[in-house]
Amino acid sequence: MIKIAGFPFSPEFDRPTQRKCRVRRFQPYSISQEMITPTTWSATVDLTSFPTQKEDLKITKDESKRELQISGLSKTSEIVERMKIESVHNWERTLSVPKTVDFESLSSKFDGKNLLFTADRKFGRNVPINFLNKSE
Repeated sequence: MIKIAGFPFSPEFDRPTQRKCRVRRFQPYSISQEMITPTTWSATVDLTSFPTQKEDLKITKDESKRELQISGLSKTSEIVERMKIESVHNWERTLSVPKTVDFESLSSKFDGKNLLFTADRKFGRNVPINFLNKSE
């Protein structure tokens, strides 16, 4: 039996038109936080679960899909009960870029744990407004 939670246009389905901050969870542990201001867009990807060196990180921009392809090579080494365990993992994530963002202005910074993307937002066309005097 299907339970109906609500109907369209009911309060259960109301969603804000523009979110100021949203958190997305990538598989399996990487968290992406996205911030939108009137002039800029930024997204932070937490890579603490995937210890990746700067040389092993690759970012590809796909302008037709408005996506960032993030991939890397994660290497870990630990000693458990006098046994050395080394592991190497290839990982890949995709981050969508909103349509209001200027794709050409995208830049990135990596501090070893977090990957930060920033870009300018593009604005619509200026529409001239003609004011009329009451005497006309």
